[in-house]
Amino acid sequence: MHYSSICGSPKQALDRFAMKRYLDHKVGDLELPSNRRYVNYFAGLLSGSIRINSAPLYLTHVTVLGAPSFETGTCGCRAFIKVYEGLVPVYTSGIHTISRDTKQFTVTVQTPHERRGLQLRGDILIKCYHRHYCSEESSGTRCSSPIGSSSLASGEPPIQRELIFACQFHTCAVTDYTLSFTRQELDSACSDVRFPLDGAVELHFSGRADGSRLNPPAPTPAVPVDLTPDPVTRWDSYEHLDHPPPLSPDSDLTEDNNGMLGAIF
Repeated sequence: MHYSSICGSPKQALDRFAMKRYLDHKVGDLELPSNRRYVNYFAGLLSGSIRINSAPLYLTHVTVLGAPSFETGTCGCRAFIKVYEGLVPVYTSGIHTISRDTKQFTVTVQTPHERRGLQLRGDILIKCYHRHYCSEESSGTRCSSPIGSSSLASGEPPIQRELIFACQFHTCAVTDYTLSFTRQELDSACSDVRFPLDGAVELHFSGRADGSRLNPPAPTPAVPVDLTPDPVTRWDSYEHLDHPPPLSPDSDLTEDNNGMLGAIF
């Protein structure tokens, strides 16, 4: 629609009107902040206010300001980060135990070769989850998916991980080595009262593979990190996205608030 409005001729007015009617009926409002971000990217590229950044970017740290309250009773959370490049998972952090008194915490991103700095290019999706534990695990049995197996038959499966926040961006639009998102700019967190109202997320990048920066992020208090292999943290929700089920011509488009619609950008 932005492209048509800028570059179209008067003869395209009816087509533009029909497309808007279709989008309003089938898609509706862009509810996710990431969706609006990509529309702004496209508008900025067309207007020239955004210039493509082709320099290499290496993600070194993810800092969360504020303590999400996802743990019943004790508040706080057990947070872990997943990073996707396109639809491909490229990084999963350990589980960080966050107490209610934590003001902020930082996840240090490392590659499998222990070099600080994860090179990213193109469409990037970052998701932060809270790790729940089910009754099976309290007896020493690990769950193999985010849903506990013993409770499926009861019709009320316990959730083994729950989305705290997500954000999507494109590296071509990153112009600084620190990229900040307020609560209102984070998918899921923007409408979840368990995420602090003054909370935010900062992504810290380097232009070098070794992760060195002229201005490293400010240190944050250390929090316990569990690096034990966990099938629930490794489980990837985009395994079958490349082969979606066919839609009939009369099907309504639906969106998964965890990022399914955002993945089309």
